[in-house]
Amino acid sequence: MIELKPCPLCGNNAEIKQTSKNGMRIKCKECVFGISQKVTRYSLEWLKDTLIMDWNTRPTEEKLKDRIALLEKVLEAAEYTCSHVLIPKETDPAYENTQGSLWGRVNILRQAIAAAKEDKT
Repeated sequence: MIELKPCPLCGNNAEIKQTSKNGMRIKCKECVFGISQKVTRYSLEWLKDTLIMDWNTRPTEEKLKDRIALLEKVLEAAEYTCSHVLIPKETDPAYENTQGSLWGRVNILRQAIAAAKEDKT
């Protein structure tokens, strides 16, 4: 069996699950990034191997640098929005790191940038 690499966005562990009688999904356990696919002709074992190979495919160095630059611009805009337009994060520290809050999403974005910068796989 092919080993599943960590999430390409945040670097956390991923899991593969069968979603229907002919479908599968690979999803990050933290940032919920994922890919899914269904088959009509081939076996689920073929689909599983294909999904894992797709998941494990990483961008070239140039594409990775472009992605990091884009993520950093998005992070800058998100931090500005959270700091100047919304209630500051200190108001509700318990909600800060949840995926539902914008600050939580900013933290996920920070993790994605850090993982992309460290990605040597």
